[in-house]
Amino acid sequence: MKVLHIIDSLALGGAERIAVNFSNALAEKGIETHLCVQRESGSLKDFINSNVSVFYLNKTSTFDLKAMFRLRKYIKNHKIDIIHAHSSSFFIATLAVFFTSKKLIWHDHNGNRVNCRGKELFILKFLSVRFNFIFSVNEELKIWAVKNLYVKKKCILKIHNFVYFEKDKNENLQDKLFDTESFKIVCLANLRHPKNHLLLLSSVRELGFDYQLYLVGQYNNDEYYQAIIRFIKKNNLVQKVYILGQRNDIKSILEQCDLGVLSSESEGLPVSLLEYGLAKLPVVCTNVGECSTVLGGGEYGLLVDKNDVKGMSEAITKIYSDKTFAEKTALNFYENIMKNYSKNTIIEYVISIYNSLLQKK
Repeated sequence: MKVLHIIDSLALGGAERIAVNFSNALAEKGIETHLCVQRESGSLKDFINSNVSVFYLNKTSTFDLKAMFRLRKYIKNHKIDIIHAHSSSFFIATLAVFFTSKKLIWHDHNGNRVNCRGKELFILKFLSVRFNFIFSVNEELKIWAVKNLYVKKKCILKIHNFVYFEKDKNENLQDKLFDTESFKIVCLANLRHPKNHLLLLSSVRELGFDYQLYLVGQYNNDEYYQAIIRFIKKNNLVQKVYILGQRNDIKSILEQCDLGVLSSESEGLPVSLLEYGLAKLPVVCTNVGECSTVLGGGEYGLLVDKNDVKGMSEAITKIYSDKTFAEKTALNFYENIMKNYSKNTIIEYVISIYNSLLQKK
């Protein structure tokens, strides 16, 4: 079996991390694994298993025909059996194998996909005739795919994300930021829509205790980022909120924090939520996507409605003020992650689906 995963970049995003995790796990199982990166490299390149063959496509536009033919040639030359396309990579993957017998799986990580309309939906629907399987990261996305795409219901499955920590590749943690007795809050999410960092900032502004908030994730100098900067300055949060950007020392950061938060307006199944659990952090999270399921409906962490500033602030205060509750939920969450989102369980299931596809003519 030869498997090719396709992802847009190697930036520290959720879909990107899952693509790397799957590639690494398959390679560890002795499966010949390839990873095609469409546009750019990124911090995740340091975490790719040496047994994974990485192919940089250098795609320059959505309709880059030369890139499509390069991908097609790579698939042919390496005799790839299964193409596993993550998120928006379905487009070039489908074009590259449209008139071949290669097996194609689309892995949908985008929780906002349910709002897909117009031209975007038309293209996805048309290309879906070539999908052999769809992996959806939550139940809502699975139901949406069943209703909207040309794939048999039995071939649309909900597949849990999984996460595991390798050794941090960057040990130069900014210790000065963490050398404090303040309550340390971390938000591991790229600074972009729909992560809704302004909700989080509005919530921590109302806190009645000493805290520091660390925003970890990729950002661009765009309006979303500038709105965050303006809010921090206007509300005198410069000594409270730190934007750390992309980091390769996630494990070290999480280990030094007291609470993990997510304030998104929509999600699939956020990898950062799983990483909080693996780091044994208590969690406050908006009730979107698969977050409620992961948190056991609130048994393993506190859920608040999206856009609820007061609810978010009260939940953070609950974790701060009730140490026994925080420790209990964090431990229960860790045990849930180890039981239901372990690498071996999920990767064995995915391999079984790969094998079933190859058995079909």
